[in-house]
Amino acid sequence: MHNLKTKLNSISLKKLGRPAELNLDKLDSAEGRMKFRMQMESLGVAHLNITKHLANMQTADTLKRLLLGQNKCIVRLYVLSAYDLSSRDNGSDSDPYLNIIMGNKVINDR
Repeated sequence: MHNLKTKLNSISLKKLGRPAELNLDKLDSAEGRMKFRMQMESLGVAHLNITKHLANMQTADTLKRLLLGQNKCIVRLYVLSAYDLSSRDNGSDSDPYLNIIMGNKVINDR
């Protein structure tokens, strides 16, 4: 990988007079891949399909980062039916509630 970056930087210095901006973390998005592909076209090496090969190499890391990353979101739970609910008070209907456990966090709600 280091050799590839070095060679692309030397080609960029010869053709464009500046080093190539090689941020491989941006290859996870379609926009990042498009920018990288356009940069390779400007260097005249697009025919080598470097973007495709790098994206394939990054796939495992990208999946790991996306699946193990923490995201904030709102979760709504709707209980549509229940059975065998016991009444806590004699002579009245049951008053059910939910216990939701998410990791170490416990939510009790009616």
